[in-house]
Amino acid sequence: MTQTDTATLATPADGLPKAKDFTALLRPGLPLGQTPLKSLYKYLVQPDIMSLSAGLPPAATFAFSALQVTARNPTTPMGQDPLGGDRSKDAPDAVHFDIPFTPESGKVVVPGSSTCLLSSLQYCPTEGLQSFHKCVQQHVAKMHSPPYQDWEVTGSVGNTDALDKALGLLTEKGDTLLLEEWTYPAAVDNAHSRGLSLEIIPMDKDGMDPDTLDATLTQWPTERARPKVVYLVPTGQNPTGITMPLERRLALYQLAQKHNLIILEDDPYYFMQYPAYHSPEARTAASVDPLAPKGVNNLIPSFLRLDVDGRVIRMDSFSKVLGPGLRLGWITANAQFCHYLRLHGETTTQSPAGLSQALVTELLTHEWEDAGWIGHVQRIQEHYTEKRDHFLDMVEKHLKGLVDYVAPEAGMFVWLRVLLPQAVLETEGIMDKLFQDLVKAKVLLVPGYFFLGQVDRTLKKDAPYFRTSFAAAHPSLYEPCLAKFGEVLRQYIDA
Repeated sequence: MTQTDTATLATPADGLPKAKDFTALLRPGLPLGQTPLKSLYKYLVQPDIMSLSAGLPPAATFAFSALQVTARNPTTPMGQDPLGGDRSKDAPDAVHFDIPFTPESGKVVVPGSSTCLLSSLQYCPTEGLQSFHKCVQQHVAKMHSPPYQDWEVTGSVGNTDALDKALGLLTEKGDTLLLEEWTYPAAVDNAHSRGLSLEIIPMDKDGMDPDTLDATLTQWPTERARPKVVYLVPTGQNPTGITMPLERRLALYQLAQKHNLIILEDDPYYFMQYPAYHSPEARTAASVDPLAPKGVNNLIPSFLRLDVDGRVIRMDSFSKVLGPGLRLGWITANAQFCHYLRLHGETTTQSPAGLSQALVTELLTHEWEDAGWIGHVQRIQEHYTEKRDHFLDMVEKHLKGLVDYVAPEAGMFVWLRVLLPQAVLETEGIMDKLFQDLVKAKVLLVPGYFFLGQVDRTLKKDAPYFRTSFAAAHPSLYEPCLAKFGEVLRQYIDA
C-alpha cells in the first residue's frame, strides 16, 4: 500500500465501531468526576439562570476593549526573508479582522460560547471555547477521519502539556514507557519525574523497529508489569527527521493491537511534509516542479486515521504552523480518555488561553477558511522544501564522505552521523571534544546523546551524532557553518 492508497482504511461509510473499553489500562486513582465548582457549569450556561454562584471577575474589569488583527495572506509565498515579507498593517495583501468586546447585537453570551473578548477573556470550559472546540473537531474530521464513532477533542496548551496529561492518564510510578531510541527530551524527563522506567526500541530509516518491539514485548519478564504505552513522533521526528511510511505505521499499530498498547502520537510536524530530496542537477532536469507542495490531500495517514480501536491519543499543536507563543493545541482520543483528560485539566491548566483560541478560531473559521488554511500549509511546505534542499546541497558540498544522514521529508531536522575512523570514534570523550572544537570554530550543533531515550544520557555520550536544524537559521548561514564543520572533521582524520 502506498501512502496515498487508503482503500483498505475504514471510512465513515463503513458503519463505524465504537472504541474498545480501555478501563483496565487507566491509572488507578483517577478523579471520579468534575471538581465541585466545575459541576455547576451546566447550569451557568443556561441563558435564563439567575446566578450568584460564579467567582468570575466582571467584564467591567477587563483591560482590553477590542483587537484589530493583521494576518498573512495565505496565498503569498514566504520567500527567505527572515520576517516572511511585509508584516506591517499596511501590507497590500494582508488579511484584517477585528475581535470586538461584545458579539453581534442581540446575541446572548454565555461563558465560553463566543470568540468576542467578553467571552475569550473570561474563564472558559476545560476543552476550550465552544467555537474553538468546533473548529478543531471539524478539522480532525476532515484531515484524519478517525474510523470509530466515539472520538472527541479537547484543548491543550501545546503538545508538551498534552503529553503530560496523557502520561498522567495512563501511567503510575513503576510503569514502563516504550519509546524510540532517540527522542524528544521533554518526554524522557516527564516520564522520569513520574517514576517511570524507560524501554528504548532501536530505529532504522523508517522509525521504530517493529520486530524489536514485538520481540521485547513477547519476551517481557513476567515479574515486571507489562508496558501499556508507546510514545512516537511519527512525522519529521525530533531529532532524526525520520517520517514513518504508511507500512511502518500499520505494522506498529498492529503490534499495539497484539500487545494491547496505547499509542501516544505526538505529531506537531504533520503538515510540514514535503517532497523527497533531489540533487541540484536532478531538480534542474525535473519535468515537474521539485518544490510542489503536498498540501493536505497527499499526506501520509496518521495513526489516528488507522485507529479502529480508539487506542491512539493524538496530540496536535498550532506551534509549528501558526506560532509557538500561542501555546495552543488539542488532543484527539476516545470519549473515555477525553473525559479524564478534561478532569485533569480542571485542576491544572484550566483551559488554553482564551485570546489564543479567539485569534486562531476567527482566522481559520471566518477569514482564511478551508482554502486559506490549505494555502498557508502549502506556503509552509514550499518554504521548508526550499530550505531543506539548500541545506542538504551544502551538506553534500562540504561534508560528503564525512557524514551520512536520512534526508528528511518533513519537519526541521537533519540527523548527521559522523564518519570518523573507528579508532577515533572509540576514543573516550571524543564527541565532547569534537563539540568543543566546533564551538571554538563558532559553530553550534546539538550533540546526539542529548536525545537518548534514557535518563542517564551520558550512557551514549560518544554516539557519533549531531542534530542540525535548517528551520530558524537563514540559508546564508548554511554554507559557512557546514564548511567549518567539514574543516574541523578533517582535522580528526588528518591527525
